[in-house]
Amino acid sequence: MTDAGRLAAALLAVTAVAAGAGCNIGSKLGADAARPVDRLVFGPHATRDDVVAHLNAKIERLHGWRCHNATIKTPQTPVSLKAKVSVKSPSGFRLRANSMLGDEADIGSNDERIWFWVRRSDRPAVYTVAHDRVADIGRRLELPFQSEWLMEVLGVVPIDPQTVTLQTEPGDEENLLQLVSTVRIPDGRDAMRLITVDRRNGYVISHQLYDARSHGVIAEAFLNDYRPDPSQGMALPHEIVLRWPEADQEMELKIGDVEINPAGEPRSTWELPRIASAPVVDLASAIR
Repeated sequence: MTDAGRLAAALLAVTAVAAGAGCNIGSKLGADAARPVDRLVFGPHATRDDVVAHLNAKIERLHGWRCHNATIKTPQTPVSLKAKVSVKSPSGFRLRANSMLGDEADIGSNDERIWFWVRRSDRPAVYTVAHDRVADIGRRLELPFQSEWLMEVLGVVPIDPQTVTLQTEPGDEENLLQLVSTVRIPDGRDAMRLITVDRRNGYVISHQLYDARSHGVIAEAFLNDYRPDPSQGMALPHEIVLRWPEADQEMELKIGDVEINPAGEPRSTWELPRIASAPVVDLASAIR
């Protein structure tokens, strides 16, 4: 792969894992699902519309959230990095990470484009691409990336009930429900999208994308440590882990204090950053 291709791969993987991923996923999966609850949110006769309506009721009230004391960790980093995270429906995302040495990464998305800057890269620059060109890059480099899926993981994009079917007791797991749909990812493949819900508490505990032909995992995110916010009448996950096997990427995002639907987010949060000694490189032009 060319240097531009590697940079694009980093963009696809790092931006996606801004939702988080972890090194020890097996021990994290289902941690919240194992906690006892007083009653079932979804009984044995729950329908697709029941499940989607429950999830969308929260999503429609969640216009955005931010956290100024998050941490991220990858297998490549010996210590966790401090991070500030902001999310705004439908496509606003910003993660700024730093260490004791200063700023380390800036990853974001607005209505027009996505971008990333990593201080320790071989060629430091602000790499960016417009949303309508991500699919083109994905086809050229055979890279799977779906920004809509990322925003679903972050909990700010409603689910269209007409695009999903409901599976009960997937894999003989009596307490789980799955919403299943088929999507086309930017590299041209058809993928099966799964959203797994714990019927006992109504929480989404995982998202998966599978190759429709090989059934191999393209990406998967696991959501744990849900904490209720009584003032907002909802609970958000405070640990999100994601695996991106095809890009060999993993990362973990741990979220501290969350402000739901914050007022007064600076406009600059959603603007392409200008960083000294880091030129802006449009990947759609760099990869030909």
